[in-house]
Amino acid sequence: MFGLDCEMVTTARGLELARVTVVNQLHKVVYDSLCKPENEITNYNTKWSGITEDMLKNVKKNLKTVQQELCSIMHREDILVGHSLENDLLALNIVHTRVIDTAVLYPHPRGPPYKNSLRKVVEKYLNRAIQVQNDEQTEGHDSTEDAIAALELAQLKIKNGPRFGVEDSRCQELFKILHGYRKTMALYANSKVLRMLASPVNSVSAVDCKDDDQQVLKKAAAGVTNGKYQLSVCHLTSFANPPSTAKLKKLDEGLMQLFKCAPRNTLFIVTTSQGPSHEVQALNQEQLAATKKGISWPLEKSRALKIAHQKARSGVVFATIKRLAQGQIPIVRVEGSDSSK
Repeated sequence: MFGLDCEMVTTARGLELARVTVVNQLHKVVYDSLCKPENEITNYNTKWSGITEDMLKNVKKNLKTVQQELCSIMHREDILVGHSLENDLLALNIVHTRVIDTAVLYPHPRGPPYKNSLRKVVEKYLNRAIQVQNDEQTEGHDSTEDAIAALELAQLKIKNGPRFGVEDSRCQELFKILHGYRKTMALYANSKVLRMLASPVNSVSAVDCKDDDQQVLKKAAAGVTNGKYQLSVCHLTSFANPPSTAKLKKLDEGLMQLFKCAPRNTLFIVTTSQGPSHEVQALNQEQLAATKKGISWPLEKSRALKIAHQKARSGVVFATIKRLAQGQIPIVRVEGSDSSK
C-alpha cells in the first residue's frame, strides 16, 4: 500500500504535473521527483503547490519518464492511497483500479459534492496540523506530508472499521434521540427525499407530499392540529435557486397557517439549511462536461467552485416559540450560519 500526492502548475493546456511523492506503508519516501510540464507554464500556483520557477528551472524529467519510474515501483496489485485521488491520477495520466480515497473514507456530513479538506480531516482524526507555514516553507503544501497523512488516515480507518469517520445526518440523530423518549414524529417530503432520509425508527411516519410545498404544509398543519405528532419535519422546495417572489409569498402564507395550528409552547424553526447553490450546480455541470471531452479544468474555475461552495454553506435560520396571541410571531434570526459546523 502506497500513499500518493501530486502538485500541479497551470500551463497553456491546463493543470500539469510538477511534483509527485510516494510513501510506503511505513511512511518512508520511496519516490519524490519534480516533473517538467510539456507546455508553457502560466501560473506556478506557489500558494497551493509550493512549486516555484527556480525549482523547475533545470528540471529535464518529463511525464513519460515519471510514469515509467512509478511503474517500476508500484504494480497493479498495489493499493494507492490519496485525498481526492482522481486529481493526482489525472495529472499522472495513469489508470489504477486498486485505490483508497480518504475524501470518500471521511465524507463531508452534507454529502456530495462537498468534500472535507485533508487538512481538516487530519486535524480532527490524527490530532495534528498540516499545510501550515514554517521557516523553511513559506508557501504551498508539502507533498510528502500530505501523502503520509492520507496513508495514516486510511490505516486508521482500516483499524477502526467502516463507520469510523462517518458522521450521521443531524436529522437522523434527532429522530433517534426523540424515539428514545417515545415521541411520535413525522417527515413530510417528496418520495425521493423520504428515501434519502428514511429512518429505521418505527415512531417516524413518512408522509409523501410529492413536490408541492402547499401540500407539505397543509398535511403538516393537519398533523399538528390533531396532536398526532410531537415533531414534524417539513422539506420545502420554495427556497430553490433562485426563489421567486410568488413562491415565497405562498410559502409565507402556508407557514403562517401552520404556525396558527400549532399549540402554545411549540418551537417553530425555519431554515434554508444552505445558501444559494445554483452557481455550484452550474460549475459542477461545466466541470463534468469538460471531463467527458477530455479538457483540462482551469485552476480559475476550481477557485470559483470553491468560493461558490463556501457561499452555499451559509444559510439563514428563523426560530420562535409560540407563546403570544394568535398571529403574533416573535422572530430570532441567525444569518450566515455554516450548516457544516
